[in-house]
Amino acid sequence: MTNYYVSPTGNDINNGLSEAQAWKTIQYAANSVSAGDIVTVLPGTYTEKVTISRSGIISNPIIFQGSGMPTITWTGTGYTTGPVIISGSYITITGFNIIAHDTVYDIASGGFVVGIRVAYGSGAKNLNISNNYIWTQSGYGILLHENSSSNSVINNNEIHTGHQAGIALLSPYTIQENITITNNIIYVDENKMHRDSSDASGIWTYYGTSRNFNVLYNKIMHSGYTAIKVSGSGHKINYNEIGPDGYVHNGIELLFSETEMIGNYIYDTSLTWATQLNQIYSAGTSEKKEVIIKDNIVSNCRGRALTCGGHQHKFLIENLTVDNFKGTCVQVLGYDSQTYPSPVVTSNNLMFVNLNLSNVYGTSSPLEILSIGTKNIDGTYSWDYITFINVNIFGTCTNYTWRLANNFAESNNWHFDGTIFVINCNKDDTVFGIASGGTFLGEIIFYYYIDVKVVDINNNPINNAKVTFTCNDSLIKAKSADYKYIPFPGQTPDVDTIYTGVNGHTPLYPDLSTVAIAGNKKKTTGTTTYSWTITAEKYGTTATVSNITPNTTWYRAEPNIVGINDKLTIQLPIEITNGAVIGKVTDSSGIPIKDVNIDINGTIVLTDTNGDYGLGDLLPGTYNMTISKTGYISTTDNFTIITNEVITKNFILLLECPIPICEFTLTQL
Repeated sequence: MTNYYVSPTGNDINNGLSEAQAWKTIQYAANSVSAGDIVTVLPGTYTEKVTISRSGIISNPIIFQGSGMPTITWTGTGYTTGPVIISGSYITITGFNIIAHDTVYDIASGGFVVGIRVAYGSGAKNLNISNNYIWTQSGYGILLHENSSSNSVINNNEIHTGHQAGIALLSPYTIQENITITNNIIYVDENKMHRDSSDASGIWTYYGTSRNFNVLYNKIMHSGYTAIKVSGSGHKINYNEIGPDGYVHNGIELLFSETEMIGNYIYDTSLTWATQLNQIYSAGTSEKKEVIIKDNIVSNCRGRALTCGGHQHKFLIENLTVDNFKGTCVQVLGYDSQTYPSPVVTSNNLMFVNLNLSNVYGTSSPLEILSIGTKNIDGTYSWDYITFINVNIFGTCTNYTWRLANNFAESNNWHFDGTIFVINCNKDDTVFGIASGGTFLGEIIFYYYIDVKVVDINNNPINNAKVTFTCNDSLIKAKSADYKYIPFPGQTPDVDTIYTGVNGHTPLYPDLSTVAIAGNKKKTTGTTTYSWTITAEKYGTTATVSNITPNTTWYRAEPNIVGINDKLTIQLPIEITNGAVIGKVTDSSGIPIKDVNIDINGTIVLTDTNGDYGLGDLLPGTYNMTISKTGYISTTDNFTIITNEVITKNFILLLECPIPICEFTLTQL
């Protein structure tokens, strides 16, 4: 393992072992190094094409590091040339200015010089390209080509390209996997002469051979097409910032499956560019499934904030915030075209939870569902299910809030076969788009949370009372809010009965077993309004309340805060003498602790995610408690129930000592 030096004032006949004996060219260093060697390139400009073909090993990479950001510059023609070309493995390139000029600056020629290129078919892997400034007149900033670059890191680079993608991963025939692209700042198509061409994307993986990419904390501006366009599966596209003016087509585009998009911020895009379509886009004819889209923000944009359509299955879209938006906030669609294979590509088992859509304006409906229904090989359609939970919409859009249509533009066979469940939305106005000659059998049903409290003749809460929900239409069932009961459900579970807690109430959100009952169903044939009968039962005694008709006045802006209309008290003609104990368990910082064992005279209950616990139906008497969890110091307590009391017992658990205690004996010499 040797340290070498390169300097503009050096000489390749030197030994390269000191600044005074530095080599002159980086290429000479690249031809001389072995595993574990470090090449320090001193400040200055190096006009050369550097080809790195030697390899390090896993424990001893070869490192090329710039001191004072030296410049490597090259002028040429075509993507096969450029300032830096890598075909070896276990190579680090860090701390350089990389400048790529074209001999002939001609967009039509397609001959764009690349800043850093990993050679086609080289098998190079375990690369680290970090802390560089890369500028190209027209070509890719970084190109990871066919059969290369697995297990690599691209980190903390600033990339400027005249036309093509900032970072392109193009491997059509072999898998590229385990690549981390993080903390890069990317300006694409700065000349704005390559608009609407897919290879002018910020980060671009074109083929479905990519696996397990981590695209994290990047900032992308001025891309000529899509900011982040990713194929393949197993990716994490998280916490990226796209804007201002970050793209002209799609913000983030997903082409395959098993990927998560979390915490991305897309903002301040062009409000006039004609082809700006989607901020978050997963659509097309290729099947995509098991995708999580969570905690994303779209602000001051236009077009469609999020589109899921054409063979999308098992999606969870959670905590989507859209603000100051012109157009459709969420669009779900299915394709049905003779040019696509059978069965038809469609969208099914999509779950949208916590959508906050504010300052929405324009002439489009904020929420659109188009041409769903899975086409079978025999030409019939199976029913699809899509659910929305906690949807908050405000703005000045001039169209209906919800639009359901069977006439998606790509379709040759108009249809709509599916149910849209909407739980807790402040708007239910709906318009239908119906193409003549097609079918429209689908429906949208609006549900609202209800809080039922069961009390005795003295208005004392009754624990573990059975509450039953019955609709005037026997086909309509109450729903829970549990969107996690199985992975990627299309609808939440039906609820016939549920039991009250120690406070006498049915579960309250964020407990996902909280109940919602249907207010109305809308179809092309008209609107059906529902009426409910709710029955409480305890000790063989029942009481019933009928003619309950939920509507948008039941909407909860905060799902865990009960309103005026969405609550019901049922009094049973009995007197409860039993009591209950409730409480919370936290650590010394006040943070709730989940799954703490609360042992009350041999009956064990666990704390929930909020650290809360409760046990009811306790006969008058004294009870002993043991509070314990692995890793914490257990504690004990007791309480006495006299009659019909609810005792509150809160606890703070301290961590067991994390430092082993050593015992030793001192012996006097």
